[in-house]
Amino acid sequence: MQGIKFNQVVLNLGLENNPYTIDVDVVELINTTNLKTFVTSYRVSESLYNGELERTAIVTCSTSNIDELVNDLQKLCVIFTQERIAAKVDNKDGLLIDHPFMNLNPMQYDEKYFIN
Repeated sequence: MQGIKFNQVVLNLGLENNPYTIDVDVVELINTTNLKTFVTSYRVSESLYNGELERTAIVTCSTSNIDELVNDLQKLCVIFTQERIAAKVDNKDGLLIDHPFMNLNPMQYDEKYFIN
């Protein structure tokens, strides 16, 4: 019998234009997707985005439905009013997911800007 494989996903969520800045709210909203968090997996740091310092939530989640990850992150972009959300899967694969309804200039994931 095979078990369920869980993938660890670390998110970087900007907090400057985010209507939800309280950790409990952020965690509860992430948990409405296939991503599941633990309260202890949330911390805030500062990072650069478009050359500006921004408070960033670093949230560690897990998912058993990796096929829905892009869709889940697009939903979170809408919920948190984020242009983009950076994520790292299983501490190796980096993603940069754009808001589905914003016409953004393309950007590539860059490891040097990701906060673990």
